[in-house]
Amino acid sequence: MRTPFYTTMAICLFLCFQISLSAQDAGTLNSSGKELHDAGDYAGAIAKFDASIAADASMGETYYLRGRSKAAKQDDKGALADFNKAVELGISSGELYRLKAFSECFTGNKAQGCKDFAKAIELGDTQAGDLKERFCD
Repeated sequence: MRTPFYTTMAICLFLCFQISLSAQDAGTLNSSGKELHDAGDYAGAIAKFDASIAADASMGETYYLRGRSKAAKQDDKGALADFNKAVELGISSGELYRLKAFSECFTGNKAQGCKDFAKAIELGDTQAGDLKERFCD
């Protein structure tokens, strides 16, 4: 009777350890991806963020970061999908909504882009006001 208990405990500990490692791996990959993005290696950054998502798909920050790199490569549809996923996972910042607004406008959804610029302003993004005037007024 004790064997199933110990087996169950061992499996639980293994799975908990694996989950912890995945979150650590994702954080490390995000850091590497940020460095590559800042160095202008957007393809390399995207590869790191892809690996981070494979390790832990629940981190909204990773989608936001990958979206930034895709936007820098002018992949507006890909960036928009990542920005939307970041919002879905609870990320909310002025910069995110400003970048999302650009992607919306560049993919032909100006109305949503203007709403996103307004949200960016509401969240305190200092660049969004001028951009909203240029794109929406």
